[in-house]
Amino acid sequence: MYKNLGISLLYFGVFISSGCSTIVSQASIDEQVQIATFNEVIKNNLTASPTNISTYCLGIKTPEGIKDPNQQLLRGIVHPTAISIQPNSVCHIEQSSLVKSNGKKAIAFFVDKPQCHTSQNCTIRGGYYEGNLSAQTNMYKAELVNKKWIVTLISEGPVS
Repeated sequence: MYKNLGISLLYFGVFISSGCSTIVSQASIDEQVQIATFNEVIKNNLTASPTNISTYCLGIKTPEGIKDPNQQLLRGIVHPTAISIQPNSVCHIEQSSLVKSNGKKAIAFFVDKPQCHTSQNCTIRGGYYEGNLSAQTNMYKAELVNKKWIVTLISEGPVS
């Protein structure tokens, strides 16, 4: 009886650990794709005011609204040292332009959850918003090449 219990527990442990690792690795893939996409959108946006920005506010679009990314994702963003990277929740709209809570100009960047077709190939939507000055949403392809996510533009949305 105890022998069968031990074997059952062994199988249960293998099942649970393999199930958890799949969930963790998919979350990791999603986050890696989001970081790479944020970096691409920030680098190649068509913002109306690229020189006088103090903060980039980052958000993850979900069906429930825009959520703040975790700190690990925020730390993965490449940006000029003079610009602060903050979660979307610190930004608000004031007089039709996006500003940080300290009153300085900011731009909001956002990405969706990636749609991964394989563990090395995903599509993802990303864009930016700066009040009535400018906004754009694009579709991107992310491919894992030599252990690095390469993000390229698939379709460009209109700039408003």
